[in-house]
Amino acid sequence: MATILSRSRWTSTPARGTGFNWSRIRGIVAHYPAAGKDIGVLSEAQEASRLRGWRNYHVSGRGWADIGYNYGIGQSGRIYSLRGNRAGAHATGHNSTTVGVLFIVGDNEPLTQAARDSFKALRAYLRKKGAGSGVWGHQQMSGASTRCPGPYIMSDIRNGRLSGGSGAATPGGGGGGSTYKTVNKTAPLGLYDKDPKDGHTRVADWQGDALGYTGKSVDGYFGPGTERDTKALQRQLGVKDDGLVGDDTMSAWEKAGKPKLGKSTPAPKPSPKPAPKPSGKVPGPGHAFPWPKGHYIGPKSGPDRSHSGFYDRAANGRTDREWIKEFVRQLDRRGWSVGKGKTYLTKHGNDGLYGTELGDLIEAFQREQGLTVDRLGGREVWDEAFHRPVS
Repeated sequence: MATILSRSRWTSTPARGTGFNWSRIRGIVAHYPAAGKDIGVLSEAQEASRLRGWRNYHVSGRGWADIGYNYGIGQSGRIYSLRGNRAGAHATGHNSTTVGVLFIVGDNEPLTQAARDSFKALRAYLRKKGAGSGVWGHQQMSGASTRCPGPYIMSDIRNGRLSGGSGAATPGGGGGGSTYKTVNKTAPLGLYDKDPKDGHTRVADWQGDALGYTGKSVDGYFGPGTERDTKALQRQLGVKDDGLVGDDTMSAWEKAGKPKLGKSTPAPKPSPKPAPKPSGKVPGPGHAFPWPKGHYIGPKSGPDRSHSGFYDRAANGRTDREWIKEFVRQLDRRGWSVGKGKTYLTKHGNDGLYGTELGDLIEAFQREQGLTVDRLGGREVWDEAFHRPVS
């Protein structure tokens, strides 16, 4: 049974956020603070102090309503209520469907057994409230570009030490290899077909019917190979590529006639061509890429090199938000239909903030220019926009 310390044990501020709709909660996303190599086992006072510091950074530094996570767990095994059972701000696009749990650990510090046991107890409590059984690391969530929660916690997730289920030890085979145990009915896979006799997810059916595996590749184990190919099929079907075969994926797959991966999938909707411009000329001011090498326009959940426009950051005399707006204006100069009510940025317009709409625009531009498609506005994308002539 989980013993959860109340919010008043670490702060006098009230919790903020909208209450969970438990029927929508798929599971837990694990995080770490990236706060040094070794934190160790702290006292309650030390843990409370760190939580207050992170809350202050989230509220004052990032402009959030409260600390981003729902619960915190120390190496001591103490569990803290942070936002509690309210939507957090821990994983963009997944805050209303997952619970964010922060481990108070260092960058490369293994979890203590006390921390693991407390996580399992907290997970059992959340399951009783109605949450799903999923356990993921932040880096596994779609739209995230981060190494969070670090190698040790990710290892615990993959090998089942945190979920109590099974995970991978060695990838191999079409579906992941025989090191994977049979996936039970509470596994966080959301696969489409449950065997009524034993409650096991029939992974082999999905491998053969949808992914096109044959022979020994249909091994009935959901490993990295199956996850990778599931994501590829999801992208072809036009649904979120999270590797979880839930209702959206199944509906799209059935609507498309249950195609196999890479075969008979609907042709992708072509991106509108930019309006013709004079050949050999570059419209606009020709700005140089404003950020350091390796940085990019991307989601606010990403690392420091991801510039989303949501934070008070500046480079070369302009804020991130102003630079993002200038990038979109440049695509407009190149003939792209952008803005409210137009082909791209239809809903929000050029607000200078990275979200799904801006990601869609960047992806379309990358495809049009023959660039690597990652939906991020890095130096290559920027130079194509500001320095490549329109043909």
